[in-house]
Amino acid sequence: MHTVYSRYIGLCLSTIIENAINNSRVKRDLKIQDYRLEPEKQIDSLPVHAKHIFKKTHDSAVEQYQDPEKRRPIELV
Repeated sequence: MHTVYSRYIGLCLSTIIENAINNSRVKRDLKIQDYRLEPEKQIDSLPVHAKHIFKKTHDSAVEQYQDPEKRRPIELV
């Protein structure tokens, strides 16, 4: 009886953990999708310090890859 109960508990826990992992993946995918759909809105919602970091990073990337020869080719999936 004890072994059956332990297996049942283990099965329940593994199901709960699997559901939690799947839910976190869905949330992460939705968050990534949100950034792609409405980047300005997402950037505006960042704290001031994060906006500063984003702006510096963006400006650096624009400067670094301004020359088309320095860019990687676009790979269509």
